[in-house]
Amino acid sequence: MNIVYFMTFDYSLKTWSESAALDRETKYFNYLSEKYGFKFYIVTYGSKDDLKYSNQFSNATVIPIYEYFKKSNFKIINFFKSFTYCFFIKKLIQDEKFIIKQNQLLGSWVAWTLKLITGSRLFIRTGYDMYTFSKYDKKSFLKILLYKLLTRVSLLYADIYSVSSEEDIKNLSSTFRTNKIVLIRNWVKVLNSKDIGSRENKILSIGRLEYQKNFQYLVDNFKNSDKKITIYGKGSEEHEIKSLAKQVGLDLEIVNNINNKDLISKLNSSKYFIQTSLFEGNPKALLEAMAAGCIVLASNIANNSEIINDGENGFLFDLNKNQLKNKFDFVDSLNLERLEDISTKAKKTIKEQYEIDKIASLEINLLEELYYE
Repeated sequence: MNIVYFMTFDYSLKTWSESAALDRETKYFNYLSEKYGFKFYIVTYGSKDDLKYSNQFSNATVIPIYEYFKKSNFKIINFFKSFTYCFFIKKLIQDEKFIIKQNQLLGSWVAWTLKLITGSRLFIRTGYDMYTFSKYDKKSFLKILLYKLLTRVSLLYADIYSVSSEEDIKNLSSTFRTNKIVLIRNWVKVLNSKDIGSRENKILSIGRLEYQKNFQYLVDNFKNSDKKITIYGKGSEEHEIKSLAKQVGLDLEIVNNINNKDLISKLNSSKYFIQTSLFEGNPKALLEAMAAGCIVLASNIANNSEIINDGENGFLFDLNKNQLKNKFDFVDSLNLERLEDISTKAKKTIKEQYEIDKIASLEINLLEELYYE
């Protein structure tokens, strides 16, 4: 099966590499290529530099748009030019039949265009509901309106539109009245990990240092604590978070960049993982922490409660003052046998519902339906 895969608009393989996501993303492409014989044409919004990453894919041709088109310094010009890219892509791809796969909503108009000029089927994969996120993130009225319009038109053109959580299905179905939405969660891999008793008594958190991730709440809850917290991520709020940690007497370390393999290793050797997000899709960091057997504590929001059963495979806390610290103190007081049981059940949840083979099989069934109709 041939797949023309569009990256998120203005993202490149270099972007993935610099954000430490490339190792993880290539695993999925290579799994589908090696096990099912998929051939990928990966359309990136990068320059010729993206070609150097080609050898990391088992069976893929990398097509960096800005090797063939000059990138403007003005975003609006790049947006309007993007409607012409597909005419070039159509000539470049020799296969008569292929499926179009769009990664995330941003850039879906390029995928629509290729569908219209080739008659191919279109699968749009989203990891989160951009329209709902824009409201939670307090974007401007115009941006919210544009994201709503983009979602509506994408649902119109897509043959299949996947989301990663039941909450996204509920929100989108109630707003847009469509039956094209399917659930395909994010995948993670369960690896051998240390017993809880042999781990370092460390607290880790992962995420962009932005409003959504709510790291100020994490820092404030551990003021004057003897615990050390390490956050892996970068973003616009780094200075504010560090200043607050210094103010409240917290030993905080922020690590800006680490590849996925090393990050998994850190999770495998750490006892606790905390996620304080105000809103989420199907959070990969949380899933990877559970797959690594960490004792996870996560904010009690709808998307997290789809994953965690409080007190069984992890813990949920309300985002009120001191609720996280109170929950952490309770968890930290539990005996080792109870914590080992929770760690085991966390890994079991991932193995049964989120392992790469299970997620891939769901997607393959949908792609085959489109391809052979």
